[in-house]
Amino acid sequence: FTIPYSFPLLTGIDILECLSQMKIKMPKEALMEPNYESLKNGLENLIEFFSGKNIEFVCKPNFLAMNCFLHPELHEESIGFIVKHRFFQELNFSSGFTRFSFRDYFFPNFPKVRKIFSAIINFAKFREEFLIFIKKQNQNFGRIYLFNVTLFREFRYLKKKKNFFFR
Repeated sequence: FTIPYSFPLLTGIDILECLSQMKIKMPKEALMEPNYESLKNGLENLIEFFSGKNIEFVCKPNFLAMNCFLHPELHEESIGFIVKHRFFQELNFSSGFTRFSFRDYFFPNFPKVRKIFSAIINFAKFREEFLIFIKKQNQNFGRIYLFNVTLFREFRYLKKKKNFFFR
């Protein structure tokens, strides 16, 4: 049992603005009147944003696994689609939107797409803020570590000095 996260529901203009800040291109029409192709392109761009890898690389089928099929050429597209879908599901689940299904690809509507993108954008903002926090903590840890090393060296030096005088 998981408790769903709550996230602010963004307007269409806010979604487009946030996507452009993330360097993801999506025309206004593609968001306001979504279809399979526009939703697929938008979500593929999000895969590239979060994974840092090209979509073709992420969805490339494993050739060893392809040899298990009688006719592997028939499954190249379906395996890529399933890999993308799993990534979308994980991304949506991580962002707090747990009702993402195959139906959302083939029958997209603005209210549902708006919820999906609002959740993912909120997750991206949280991720960015958390990464900044982690970097600051790493810097603080680095300073503390250097301070401890300096203290330890100073302690060793003073210990040697004390031993020299109290022989």
